[in-house]
Amino acid sequence: MNTATLAKTNVGLSNFMRNMDDVVLNSNWHIISIQQQSNDSGVMKAWVSTENSTMFPIKLRIPRIIYINSKTESTDKDFRKVNNKILPRNRKLYNLYEWETTEEIF
Repeated sequence: MNTATLAKTNVGLSNFMRNMDDVVLNSNWHIISIQQQSNDSGVMKAWVSTENSTMFPIKLRIPRIIYINSKTESTDKDFRKVNNKILPRNRKLYNLYEWETTEEIF
């Protein structure tokens, strides 16, 4: 393979990749399936299809988010204070904190 052919191949490949990025970013996605990864909890694989029938897998990391409604304020740095949530059964908000962790720690 000579240099000119190799240059044409690289240009063609970069154009192909750029076009694929455009298709993936600017088209509707259809979720075909979501599968739990058996060896890694908290990680799922979603198979999606774009409008031009390109199908590809996406790795999803699902964090564990726990909300704590405490009557006393917390000084713990692991908790993030949240004010824009509505509790089940319209319960009163006191000090609502959000704690996010991975599946391995949970």
